[in-house]
Amino acid sequence: MSAAGDLTRLVAALDRHERLAIAVSGGVDSMTLAHVAWRFAKARATMYHATGPAVPAAARARVEAHAAEHDWPLTLLDAGEQRDARYRANPVDRCYYCKTNLYSRIREATSDTIASGTNRDDLDDFRPGLRAATERDVVALRVVIRHYLPARPSPPRRAVAAAGRARASRRCRRAPPSPCACRLDAAQP
Repeated sequence: MSAAGDLTRLVAALDRHERLAIAVSGGVDSMTLAHVAWRFAKARATMYHATGPAVPAAARARVEAHAAEHDWPLTLLDAGEQRDARYRANPVDRCYYCKTNLYSRIREATSDTIASGTNRDDLDDFRPGLRAATERDVVALRVVIRHYLPARPSPPRRAVAAAGRARASRRCRRAPPSPCACRLDAAQP
């Protein structure tokens, strides 16, 4: 698969929706999805970012900086996972409860289609948040991050740049793959 083909398929998936509420964690997957949606898609996108003790301050700062620089509409919300006893029990699938709460709060804020970005390479990993997305009709878009954001310029990166929209991706590639703490050792109330 080529990066240009992957980008075309991702934009086509985004364009199936008139309006999108994109869950942006500050990690590379969701940041890439947000940039692609904002710059390429016809769908009107609003970014939603959870705040609270489970989300590192650096992730919030990254999301707010990108929103300010690229004029994204951004809504900050408390996902409320700390009020969920199942999440506070700190089970191995705590990400399921965190995402369940996040998607519920986004749904309360908007009727737009909720979308999240997932690196296709991660689909074989244990990702309980994907189950939460499926159960809540969240469009989990498969983002081929490695093609868009290599460590140094390569033909796929040039293909995206040739499309005229890859400037922000240089900074996105420095984002961690998963900024959500989704753990309680640092987030106890």
